[in-house]
Amino acid sequence: MKRRNLIIIAAWFLGAMLLLCLFFQMQSYAGIINEAGVIRGGAQRVAKMELMGEHADKTASRVDDLLNDISEDENNRPLKSPATLDFIEKIDATRIQWNLMKDEIAALDAGEGSTERLLELSERHFELADEMVYAAQARAEQDFAASFFFGLVLILAATSLVLFLERSSMRHEKMAYRTDLLTKGINLAAFEGDATALLAGSKADSYLAAYTNITNFRIINESYGHDAGDRIIIETGELLEESCSGNELCAHANADHFVLLVRDVPGRIRSIADKLQRRLQGQGNASASEVFRFGVGVCRISGSMGVTEAISNATAALKEGKLEDGIAWYDSAFEETLRRRNDIVRHMSEGIQDNEFKLYLQPQIDLNTNEVVGAEALCRWDSKALGFLMPDGFIPLFEKNGHIVDLDHYMLERACEAYRDLAAAKAAPATFAVNFSRNTLIQQSFAERLGETVSRYGIERHRLEIEVTETVFSVDENAVVSIVETLHSQGFRISMDDFGTGYSSLSLLRKLPIDVLKLDRRFISQENATPREARVLQGIIDLSRDLGIATVCEGIETPEQAESLRGLGCTVGQGYLFARPMPASDFAAFRKAWDEAER
Repeated sequence: MKRRNLIIIAAWFLGAMLLLCLFFQMQSYAGIINEAGVIRGGAQRVAKMELMGEHADKTASRVDDLLNDISEDENNRPLKSPATLDFIEKIDATRIQWNLMKDEIAALDAGEGSTERLLELSERHFELADEMVYAAQARAEQDFAASFFFGLVLILAATSLVLFLERSSMRHEKMAYRTDLLTKGINLAAFEGDATALLAGSKADSYLAAYTNITNFRIINESYGHDAGDRIIIETGELLEESCSGNELCAHANADHFVLLVRDVPGRIRSIADKLQRRLQGQGNASASEVFRFGVGVCRISGSMGVTEAISNATAALKEGKLEDGIAWYDSAFEETLRRRNDIVRHMSEGIQDNEFKLYLQPQIDLNTNEVVGAEALCRWDSKALGFLMPDGFIPLFEKNGHIVDLDHYMLERACEAYRDLAAAKAAPATFAVNFSRNTLIQQSFAERLGETVSRYGIERHRLEIEVTETVFSVDENAVVSIVETLHSQGFRISMDDFGTGYSSLSLLRKLPIDVLKLDRRFISQENATPREARVLQGIIDLSRDLGIATVCEGIETPEQAESLRGLGCTVGQGYLFARPMPASDFAAFRKAWDEAER
């Protein structure tokens, strides 16, 4: 319900309550005036009866009760107007005079009083009681006038407030419909309306729709505060407005995103993108420009394409496409990429049903003894419809849509099955490593299901090495740490994969019960590592050894790399130097050939 409607209801309610209170108050005042008249008349009747030699005790008692009740009620009023105070004063005067009359009546009864004196007191009491009655009437009239005036003021004030709010609401609605509250430029709704009108009066295929964002903008808010982030957004909006000509548009969409409608002329988007990047670089030091960069998704508006569709396409290009110097185009190549991704997602379920996801194993070699001590389970997709796919072609998509959970458990089954068969053939390494995504780890029943699976295949828990990467801790770190601790307490080995690629490696090393540390291949891929880089690698290996953590270096391709790592104290190596990932069915033969070669 709108606020002005609530105010109208409240005003009418207060008005009705005021009238109701006024009605009861007038009834109360009428009763008081009536009781004051009874006091006046009753006292005169008591005096008259006494002068005639008779008593009117009931009447006298009635006068006493009325005076006491009226006096008590009036003195108990929380708010007393001047008219009420005057009325109380008249009550007190009448009470005093009535007490004098009673004293004189008592004297007459005792044979000591004077009838003349009683008559005089009675006449004076009548005058005072009359003034009391008039005071009650005057008070009623004044309070009625004041209540009426207050009610009138209330109604007028409420009416004026409603009219003010109505006009203010209309202004705000108009502003909200067209104006962005942060940048004060037009908002997305106004942009779509204005852009539609602009396209309707223009030649076909003459405009581009663009959607922009700032990479890692949340770091600006987290590091410098939301005020700093808002300033950048406001300045970006001002820059875009300056960049747009009279027949072009820009608007703040949300967060750090802007939308544009610009003429389709060569270099137009590049010019705007360069201006945006220069402005961003001006916000901080040179290193900031490597972390914070403007990205622009662009869609050429053609045929019957509307503004909403064009902006949606530009957004998809920015989020899903490949940026080249900060610009991603929604074109035929991008549409083909989208189609390919959709095909991959669509065929996932049937791929599992048809056993198209294949288990590959890559051996892990002890760098000191040259023995096969472990193997990493890897996934490949040999699809009838899509061909042979490497993990980077489908894993990121499955992580986004949640299919990765089903795939992780499917590959766990295949890995356990293969390890059981290798053990039966006396070809199983001491451990085998399986990687799990964050989506799978945080499943409520993951630990229970994992334990049930390895038990079903008769595998000891310490044989399974659960690989986690630093990225799984990017959201709700404490919850994931708790899950890993639970798995470790149940006997599973924990391996941190791709160590050194994130920002919290040492912090996680301190928190987690890690058994194995897998160093990212980038630590050893540099042909000419500097002494500083070598010392960093040596420090990590030494720290791991001191903590009782085994180290595995991935991506070893040359004997020189293997020898260098062995000299640094790395215990296990993995890479093409030893063997490429192979179908699980080939591992037993590889193990036999390797062992024979080492004898």
